Amino acid sequence: MESSTSLQRNVDSFKNYLLNIWGNEKPLCKLFSTEKNNYLYDTGTNKIVKCENPEFELLNDLMIMDINDAVDKFSSNHSDPISIKTFSSLEQAMEKENILKITKAVKFSSPAHFDYLEEMINTKLKMLQLEATERCNLRCDYCVY
Repeated sequence: MESSTSLQRNVDSFKNYLLNIWGNEKPLCKLFSTEKNNYLYDTGTNKIVKCENPEFELLNDLMIMDINDAVDKFSSNHSDPISIKTFSSLEQAMEKENILKITKAVKFSSPAHFDYLEEMINTKLKMLQLEATERCNLRCDYCVY
């Protein structure tokens, strides 16, 4: 009985942690696998983090499912020690590496958003990320390369 109470506390704590950070949004990241390992690419920090199989499975479900459903599914499919260890290691990685904290940007919603575009760029824009492709010729006036 004590074990399942401990698991439920960990499940609830982990759900609350994710809901506080993400709300109803999902983080901007990409999960991928190679022949030997699983990885998470975090777009906010530009970090690639190796994931153990349980972590990868949980992250994959979190990206496609509701937080509550994904965590409940994971904890019901795994033993209590594996669930607790996975929740703990994922939370620690998020804090230590500062990953999985960037969510999708808010879209401009007004048809007249161009009227205030300059003001928004000058006062509310926190980050602008330009990604060069293989077709880039490095000739843009603003390019630092």
